[in-house]
Amino acid sequence: MITNQIAELTQYLQALSKKQLRQHITIAIAGVAVLAFSISYYIYYESSTLVAQLKKLNTTTNKIALITAQNEALQQEEIKIKAILNANPNFNMSTYFERFYTKHAIKPEPNWKPEEGAIIESTQEGIKYQEILLQATFKNQTMQKLVTLLQDIYQEPIIYLKALEVSSSPNRTISFELTLATKQYKREVVEE
Repeated sequence: MITNQIAELTQYLQALSKKQLRQHITIAIAGVAVLAFSISYYIYYESSTLVAQLKKLNTTTNKIALITAQNEALQQEEIKIKAILNANPNFNMSTYFERFYTKHAIKPEPNWKPEEGAIIESTQEGIKYQEILLQATFKNQTMQKLVTLLQDIYQEPIIYLKALEVSSSPNRTISFELTLATKQYKREVVEE
Protein backbone atom coordinates (compact mmCIF):
# COMPACT_ATOMS: atom_id res chain seq x y z
CA MET A 1 0.00 0.00 0.00
CA ILE A 2 2.73 2.48 0.91
CA THR A 3 4.78 1.36 -2.06
CA ASN A 4 1.80 2.05 -4.32
CA GLN A 5 1.43 5.55 -2.92
CA ILE A 6 5.18 6.22 -3.35
CA ALA A 7 4.99 4.97 -6.92
CA GLU A 8 2.01 7.24 -7.67
CA LEU A 9 3.81 10.21 -6.12
CA THR A 10 6.92 9.47 -8.18
CA GLN A 11 4.88 9.29 -11.43
CA TYR A 12 3.08 12.53 -10.50
CA LEU A 13 6.38 14.36 -9.86
CA GLN A 14 7.90 13.04 -13.10
CA ALA A 15 4.91 14.26 -15.04
CA LEU A 16 5.36 17.83 -13.71
CA SER A 17 7.25 20.49 -15.61
CA LYS A 18 10.35 22.03 -14.04
CA LYS A 19 8.42 25.15 -13.10
CA GLN A 20 5.65 23.17 -11.40
CA LEU A 21 8.23 20.98 -9.63
CA ARG A 22 10.01 24.09 -8.26
CA GLN A 23 6.67 25.45 -7.02
CA HIS A 24 5.87 22.19 -5.26
CA ILE A 25 9.35 21.99 -3.72
CA THR A 26 9.14 25.67 -2.65
CA ILE A 27 5.74 25.06 -1.07
CA ALA A 28 7.04 21.92 0.68
CA ILE A 29 10.13 23.76 1.99
CA ALA A 30 7.98 26.73 3.11
CA GLY A 31 5.60 24.31 4.86
CA VAL A 32 8.48 22.55 6.62
CA ALA A 33 9.98 25.96 7.60
CA VAL A 34 6.67 27.20 9.00
CA LEU A 35 6.21 23.92 10.84
CA ALA A 36 9.79 24.06 12.23
CA PHE A 37 9.33 27.70 13.27
CA SER A 38 6.01 26.90 14.95
CA ILE A 39 7.50 23.95 16.83
CA SER A 40 10.53 26.04 17.87
CA TYR A 41 8.31 28.87 19.10
CA TYR A 42 6.09 26.44 20.99
CA ILE A 43 9.12 24.83 22.66
CA TYR A 44 10.58 28.27 23.50
CA TYR A 45 7.26 29.51 24.95
CA GLU A 46 6.71 26.35 27.00
CA SER A 47 10.31 26.29 28.28
CA SER A 48 10.24 29.99 29.25
CA THR A 49 6.94 29.41 31.06
CA LEU A 50 8.47 26.44 32.87
CA VAL A 51 11.59 28.47 33.76
CA ALA A 52 9.39 31.24 35.18
CA GLN A 53 7.44 28.66 37.20
CA LEU A 54 10.70 27.13 38.46
CA LYS A 55 11.97 30.56 39.55
CA LYS A 56 8.69 31.24 41.35
CA LEU A 57 8.82 27.80 42.95
CA ASN A 58 12.43 28.39 44.01
CA THR A 59 11.49 31.73 45.57
CA THR A 60 8.58 30.11 47.38
CA THR A 61 10.83 27.27 48.55
CA ASN A 62 13.33 29.79 49.94
CA LYS A 63 10.53 31.64 51.75
CA ILE A 64 9.23 28.36 53.18
CA ALA A 65 12.74 27.41 54.34
CA LEU A 66 13.12 30.83 56.00
CA ILE A 67 9.73 30.57 57.70
CA THR A 68 10.53 27.01 58.84
CA ALA A 69 13.86 28.15 60.28
CA GLN A 70 12.17 31.07 62.04
CA ASN A 71 9.50 28.74 63.39
CA GLU A 72 12.12 26.36 64.77
CA ALA A 73 13.98 29.28 66.37
CA LEU A 74 10.73 30.57 67.89
CA GLN A 75 9.89 27.12 69.24
CA GLN A 76 13.33 26.89 70.84
CA GLU A 77 12.87 30.38 72.28
CA GLU A 78 9.45 29.37 73.61
CA ILE A 79 10.91 26.28 75.29
CA LYS A 80 13.54 28.51 76.90
CA ILE A 81 10.88 31.01 78.04
CA LYS A 82 8.71 28.24 79.51
CA ALA A 83 11.67 26.86 81.44
CA ILE A 84 12.51 30.31 82.82
CA LEU A 85 8.88 31.05 83.74
CA ASN A 86 8.41 27.64 85.36
CA ALA A 87 11.63 28.14 87.36
CA ASN A 88 10.39 31.57 88.57
CA PRO A 89 6.60 31.20 88.99
CA ASN A 90 6.31 34.08 91.48
CA PHE A 91 8.49 36.56 89.62
CA ASN A 92 7.38 40.16 90.03
CA MET A 93 8.85 42.96 87.91
CA SER A 94 8.38 45.64 90.60
CA THR A 95 10.10 43.57 93.28
CA TYR A 96 12.93 42.69 90.93
CA PHE A 97 13.46 46.32 89.93
CA GLU A 98 13.48 47.55 93.53
CA ARG A 99 16.13 44.95 94.42
CA PHE A 100 18.01 45.86 91.24
CA TYR A 101 18.38 49.59 91.88
CA THR A 102 18.97 49.04 95.60
CA LYS A 103 21.77 46.57 94.83
CA HIS A 104 23.44 49.12 92.54
CA ALA A 105 22.85 52.04 94.93
CA ILE A 106 21.09 54.21 92.39
CA LYS A 107 17.72 55.86 92.44
CA PRO A 108 15.49 56.07 89.36
CA GLU A 109 13.32 59.06 88.63
CA PRO A 110 9.81 58.67 90.11
CA ASN A 111 6.83 57.33 88.14
CA TRP A 112 8.29 54.04 87.06
CA LYS A 113 5.93 51.14 87.17
CA PRO A 114 5.44 47.96 85.18
CA GLU A 115 3.03 48.13 82.27
CA GLU A 116 1.48 45.39 80.19
CA GLY A 117 2.83 45.14 76.68
CA ALA A 118 2.00 42.99 73.71
CA ILE A 119 0.24 39.64 73.94
CA ILE A 120 2.26 36.89 72.30
CA GLU A 121 0.61 33.76 70.94
CA SER A 122 2.22 30.44 71.77
CA THR A 123 2.81 27.66 69.29
CA GLN A 124 0.72 25.53 71.63
CA GLU A 125 -2.99 26.08 71.69
CA GLY A 126 -4.43 27.79 74.75
CA ILE A 127 -1.16 29.38 75.92
CA LYS A 128 -0.45 33.08 75.60
CA TYR A 129 2.28 35.26 77.00
CA GLN A 130 2.11 38.86 78.15
CA GLU A 131 5.10 41.12 77.85
CA ILE A 132 5.63 43.28 80.93
CA LEU A 133 7.59 46.50 80.38
CA LEU A 134 9.24 48.75 82.92
CA GLN A 135 10.66 52.10 81.89
CA ALA A 136 12.93 53.97 84.28
CA THR A 137 15.15 57.03 83.93
CA PHE A 138 18.41 57.49 85.79
CA LYS A 139 20.08 60.91 85.86
CA ASN A 140 23.62 62.02 86.72
CA GLN A 141 25.22 58.62 86.28
CA THR A 142 28.56 57.50 84.88
CA MET A 143 29.21 55.33 81.89
CA GLN A 144 30.85 52.79 84.23
CA LYS A 145 27.60 52.56 86.23
CA LEU A 146 25.62 52.00 83.02
CA VAL A 147 27.97 49.21 81.94
CA THR A 148 27.66 47.56 85.37
CA LEU A 149 23.86 47.78 85.21
CA LEU A 150 23.77 46.30 81.71
CA GLN A 151 26.04 43.43 82.72
CA ASP A 152 23.74 42.65 85.63
CA ILE A 153 20.66 42.79 83.37
CA TYR A 154 22.24 40.42 80.83
CA GLN A 155 23.02 37.91 83.57
CA GLU A 156 19.37 37.66 84.62
CA PRO A 157 17.61 35.27 82.19
CA ILE A 158 14.05 36.32 83.01
CA ILE A 159 14.71 40.00 82.19
CA TYR A 160 15.85 41.48 78.92
CA LEU A 161 16.73 44.96 77.75
CA LYS A 162 14.03 46.21 75.39
CA ALA A 163 15.40 49.74 74.81
CA LEU A 164 18.12 52.06 76.00
CA GLU A 165 18.44 55.80 75.44
CA VAL A 166 21.58 57.57 76.62
CA SER A 167 22.11 61.32 76.72
CA SER A 168 25.04 63.30 78.01
CA SER A 169 24.79 66.00 80.62
CA PRO A 170 26.90 69.16 80.78
CA ASN A 171 28.58 68.08 84.04
CA ARG A 172 30.33 65.06 82.39
CA THR A 173 27.66 62.63 83.49
CA ILE A 174 25.04 60.80 81.53
CA SER A 175 21.36 60.21 81.84
CA PHE A 176 19.81 57.06 80.51
CA GLU A 177 16.41 55.57 80.14
CA LEU A 178 16.16 51.80 80.43
CA THR A 179 13.21 49.82 79.21
CA LEU A 180 13.31 46.39 80.77
CA ALA A 181 10.95 43.62 79.78
CA THR A 182 9.95 40.15 80.82
CA LYS A 183 7.29 37.70 79.79
CA GLN A 184 4.67 36.03 81.88
CA TYR A 185 1.84 33.65 81.18
CA LYS A 186 -1.27 35.52 80.10
CA ARG A 187 -4.11 34.57 82.37
CA GLU A 188 -7.42 34.33 80.54
CA VAL A 189 -10.39 35.68 82.45
CA VAL A 190 -13.16 33.10 82.35
CA GLU A 191 -16.66 34.53 82.78
CA GLU A 192 -19.24 32.25 84.29
